[in-house]
Amino acid sequence: MAAERLRQTAPMRTTDVWAQVAAQRRELADRVESLEPSQWDAESWCTGWRVRDVLGHLVHLAEATQVSITRDVVRAGGRPGRALSKIARRLGERPVPGLADRLRAAAGGRFHVLGTPAVVALGEVVVHGADALRSVGSELDVPLPTPWQCWACTGVSDGWPSMELPGGTGDWSLPTATGPPATVRRCEGALST
Repeated sequence: MAAERLRQTAPMRTTDVWAQVAAQRRELADRVESLEPSQWDAESWCTGWRVRDVLGHLVHLAEATQVSITRDVVRAGGRPGRALSKIARRLGERPVPGLADRLRAAAGGRFHVLGTPAVVALGEVVVHGADALRSVGSELDVPLPTPWQCWACTGVSDGWPSMELPGGTGDWSLPTATGPPATVRRCEGALST
């Protein structure tokens, strides 16, 4: 059923992807900045990251280049996850209004991992936006069919959670999900209403 739904999802044009990435980054910056300061320190759905750390991660990716990310990974001993987590936490220590300004300023940034489609960058904002905001009782406004388009490029490969996705009238809640718990939570957060 998931594969059928994903086949029905029209791919986004690259220019549309980047416009959506920029819009979602700006909205997320506004939403996080408008939270109460105590909420900035709340645990997000990203294990070990506060809301402000998620914002730091997205600032890092928005400002990144292939060269800067390669340098960061090399400095972390070739471990991308370690590099990204360390930088997210370091940036998360900075004042949130400044991070929000940086995310808005870099909203048009076009970094994505070499060999992946640009929609992966949109997935980063959608998933992490949900990670940050859901933990404090808020939501990111993600227009349909954006979550499906993000999922279509990332959700069906080996190593990702398997999901039974509903078909039909635009309902994109996920009734079942299996896989690593943190990944399942993130996917459910990004793809359910």
